[in-house]
Amino acid sequence: MNKPGRGAMLLMFLLLISGFGILGGCGDDEEENPLNIRDFDELFEWSCEIGESCEDVFDIEFAAGTAVDISATEITGNSVVQIALYAPGVELGGINLLTGDTGELLCNLQPTCRDNTDGQSVTGFRIPSAGVYRLAVTRNWGYSCQSSGGYHLIISADQDFSTPRQTVDDEPSQAVVWSCLDGTKYEGVLGWECEQNETCQDAIALGFTGGSVVTFQATDITGGSVVQLALYAPGDTLGGVNLFTGDTSELRCNYVGGPCGDYTEGQMVKNFVIPGDGSYVLAITRDWINSCGGSGTYHLIVSSDQPILGVQQLVDDELSRASGWSCP
Repeated sequence: MNKPGRGAMLLMFLLLISGFGILGGCGDDEEENPLNIRDFDELFEWSCEIGESCEDVFDIEFAAGTAVDISATEITGNSVVQIALYAPGVELGGINLLTGDTGELLCNLQPTCRDNTDGQSVTGFRIPSAGVYRLAVTRNWGYSCQSSGGYHLIISADQDFSTPRQTVDDEPSQAVVWSCLDGTKYEGVLGWECEQNETCQDAIALGFTGGSVVTFQATDITGGSVVQLALYAPGDTLGGVNLFTGDTSELRCNYVGGPCGDYTEGQMVKNFVIPGDGSYVLAITRDWINSCGGSGTYHLIVSSDQPILGVQQLVDDELSRASGWSCP
């Protein structure tokens, strides 16, 4: 057998290297998504399964400090839209940067689905750190009519960002709740998923100015749940002195004994005067012994006569540290 000469072997080697270069170049082009736009404007649609709140998700890379405007508007199909922005590495359904909790942003909800065409908008949101963020645009099944519709997604920023890449199309939303901070009012439908035999709670930090007159309400309780409330002063720990009761117990008044499903009205504290400036922690607890099952939802409403200075969910479905419950 004749062996190839040195020249032929060199030619084969060069062709092989050239081939690898071509293949590598194609792969790099496919993965590259540079930060090269400041405006994005496109129409999208949902087609949800019956009984399903479905979402589209877009991956977008931002530089740290970017000021971003996000709008999902011109809603069609009698749809009610919710939006969420998740930080790099945060799972869908985790803490939404636009609300500070696990709820998707839903503000200005109108009583009939056809009146919600304005959708949802956020202006001047400041990106905390560089990375790939995930924007979820969800069609709420419960408030919408029918199962399909469209929206106009508009994103603009003061620094370059990458072209949004759709990675989820009409899949079930991972966020089963919604919320909104609108000036002097925070409102949302949130939920518990408690472990077996566990009295679990959510805890939300709310910024107040001293002297603010605030009403706290957890109502429209579902899942046969019995709810308790506690408010902790700045710097205090969960399970410490509850400002609603004056001791380490959580507030539970107007308790309806018997079947757990009778406790839908929940708890309300009216016209509570905030003693000083700072970030207070509100705990919303599901009592295991008197509830049925391990899950449920609640409609949380916090209204103040002065602006609420930010919201951040600190705890999601963790064991309550309170000593019990009481009603002063």
